[in-house]
Amino acid sequence: MLETVAEIPIIKQFNEVGGIAYGILKGILIIYVILALISIIVPMLQNNAILEIINNSILTKFLYNNNLILMILF
Repeated sequence: MLETVAEIPIIKQFNEVGGIAYGILKGILIIYVILALISIIVPMLQNNAILEIINNSILTKFLYNNNLILMILF
């Protein structure tokens, strides 16, 4: 019965848009968690290669320097 309701065109569009938005938010959260872990682990390794890779990408550099998880925790 729910499948029939989900096939109504307007509800189907909201379902697809909601799925896309959920996927984007989930991906951004995963990236923030990975970058938060990197910012904690890299100073212990004394290896600047990872930081050079991050600094070469404009988007990754922005997310690394403005990490919401680290801002909340510290």
